[in-house]
Amino acid sequence: NVQKFSGLVPGIVEEAWFSVHSGQPLFLVGGFGGAARAVCDILAGHPREDLTESWLSRKLSNYDSAKAYYEAHGKAFRSVEQLCAEMKERASSGLAKALNNGLDESENQELMQCTDAQRIARLVLLGLERL
Repeated sequence: NVQKFSGLVPGIVEEAWFSVHSGQPLFLVGGFGGAARAVCDILAGHPREDLTESWLSRKLSNYDSAKAYYEAHGKAFRSVEQLCAEMKERASSGLAKALNNGLDESENQELMQCTDAQRIARLVLLGLERL
């Protein structure tokens, strides 16, 4: 569950979006849960209630006023749902392409589920070697 964060979007989710959006390599280790697991779920097409505007507006007392502030000052506001939808769309053509991390589909799937620190390190080093 995504619980402890400050801001309008959990930082790990936003950082994952920045990486995917800009084509930067992204290694997702979701086996331990948290926001990384949430991003893995989104990329796999599994909905996450804790990554919706309705959930965030209930969790964050100033969510709606912060969103209004963006709009009042002519700034583009990207909701967590928009960020997740964009990541999901990019992943629809394959994790290897979306994550751009040197790993293939099965290696990325393994990394997203793995809890073995040595195997995680091997997968990340393998991907880096291939970049």
